[in-house]
Amino acid sequence: MEQKHLVEKWVIIPLSVQNNEVKQIDWRMPSNVFHCTGVAVTVSDLTGFYYPHSLGELSLSLNYRQSQPACLPVKSIPACFRMDYIICKLDEPVAGGTRIGGYYKNIVPLSYSVKIYLQCLQWEQL
Repeated sequence: MEQKHLVEKWVIIPLSVQNNEVKQIDWRMPSNVFHCTGVAVTVSDLTGFYYPHSLGELSLSLNYRQSQPACLPVKSIPACFRMDYIICKLDEPVAGGTRIGGYYKNIVPLSYSVKIYLQCLQWEQL
């Protein structure tokens, strides 16, 4: 008899954005993920002297664009942070292997790297 147990899985979507760019997101969710419980965004590789409070906007859609669980501002966060301080809680069922769509809008005249972290649940075989 096969046994499965529930585990947390982080899906990480890396982006590189240019000055005032709108970057489209097109990513495939792993097939064994069935629920999304949170989303967080970090920014790195900022250069220059201008560090505004707000850097951009993230909009995500799941389940082949049937749901849009997240639309949130992306703020400048200090280099040392805890994920539980910045995560935005979700309660979104996910179809296995679904496409993650949406966009990241850079609202400042700087180029930098963005990582979108999706906190998910999946079943694993024992």
